[in-house]
Amino acid sequence: MRIVHSDVKPTNILIADSGHLLISDFDRSYDKTRATGPPKKTDFTGAPFSMAPEVSHEVKIAIKADVWSLGFLLATIIVSTPLRQLFKACLTSDYKRHLDIKRVKYLDFCKDVNWEEVVARRMEPAYHPSEFKISTAVEDFNLNPHDPLLLTAAYNTHMPLTDKGPGDIRDKNGVRQLVEV
Repeated sequence: MRIVHSDVKPTNILIADSGHLLISDFDRSYDKTRATGPPKKTDFTGAPFSMAPEVSHEVKIAIKADVWSLGFLLATIIVSTPLRQLFKACLTSDYKRHLDIKRVKYLDFCKDVNWEEVVARRMEPAYHPSEFKISTAVEDFNLNPHDPLLLTAAYNTHMPLTDKGPGDIRDKNGVRQLVEV
C-alpha cells in the first residue's frame, strides 16, 4: 500500500480486543497510487502539531511522514502531562515533598483508577506477567531463605563485613547458598 495517512495522532489510534493498534480516520489520507499529478494544496492537511515538517511546510507528501507522526505520537504518550506529573511527584529529590500513596492516587495519571476494585483484585490488569517470557537467570534464582549470610545482608543496615568476596554454591537440591570465596 502506498497510502499516506497524514493524520496519525492519539485520537486516530484504536486498540482492538486482541491488543493490536488500528489506525482510523482516513478522510485526510493521500493515496500515492492514484495520484495523477503533484499534490494540491488541499492534500497537505492534518493536525498541525503532529504533522511531519515536510507536510506542514507543503514540501512533500511521503509515507515516511507517517513514521514521523508515529514518533510524535510516542513522544506525546511518554511525556504526557499526567505521566510527567506522576514522575515529578514520585521522583522529587526533596524527601520532605515525597508523596504518600494516598496522594499518588489523586494524581491525574491515577485518578480514574477504581482503587477498591484494585484492592479487591477484581480489576483486570493491562497485562499478565505470565504473558512475558522470564529469563532463565530469573528462574534459576533460588536462594536458601535461612542462609545466615543472606539474612545478615538483608536485615542489617550495612553489608556483612568479610575479608573475602561473596559468591554462591548450589547444594545437593540445587538451592543457591551465599558463601565467602
